[in-house]
Amino acid sequence: MSRGFLIHAYNNEQIDYGSMALCCALLIKKNLKYNKTCLVTVADTFQWLKSSYPEQIIDHAFDKIIILDIDRDVSTRNFYDTMYTTYTLPYYNTNRKDSLVLSPWNETILIDADYLVLDDSLDATWNSTEDLLVNKSVIDLNHVENLGGFDKRFNEMSIPLYWATVMYFKKTDRVRSIFNVIDFIKNNYTYYQQLYEFRPNNYFRNDYALSIAIHMLNSQLEDNAVKSS
Repeated sequence: MSRGFLIHAYNNEQIDYGSMALCCALLIKKNLKYNKTCLVTVADTFQWLKSSYPEQIIDHAFDKIIILDIDRDVSTRNFYDTMYTTYTLPYYNTNRKDSLVLSPWNETILIDADYLVLDDSLDATWNSTEDLLVNKSVIDLNHVENLGGFDKRFNEMSIPLYWATVMYFKKTDRVRSIFNVIDFIKNNYTYYQQLYEFRPNNYFRNDYALSIAIHMLNSQLEDNAVKSS
């Protein structure tokens, strides 16, 4: 069975997600036994990557590269460079919902471009009995659950928040249903923002759509049907 990582990277005018994805992939190669990687990007980000780094480094980092078109008519969000500088920039995050179709692997770990893989912990994820694993908590570098600034729920009376930063999934009907519901939620985002009463954002949040999709497919019950990775 094929196993590998899927990384999305779409640059905007200030943030070089391509370089982040390259760093992420190189750390995967260095620290993990199962270290196949697939980059999902767009032509301009890939051209910038090729102009910035030697071809042999890019070839070593990525086993597969998928170049596609993305929706450029997206909302902006605030990005913070330390606590002193804020940039309001386009956030090209609308293709993550297509990850099941895009992934060349039977088992996939979908991982954010800015995630640093510093040990071999993720090797233990493969061949899970679960077809989907997603974290609900944030652990800091001291292995302490970090509640400062990170939501556990949309609000005190609402559903748990799952973090889409790292997701393990297999290509099963159940997982396909979750990605289909995420796509539906994206197309009706304003309605679900009002229904679930989560904090308003000017941009589409994959974390929120994933959490709502899990809740809907659990028949709107909180039964821990999706385990943490």
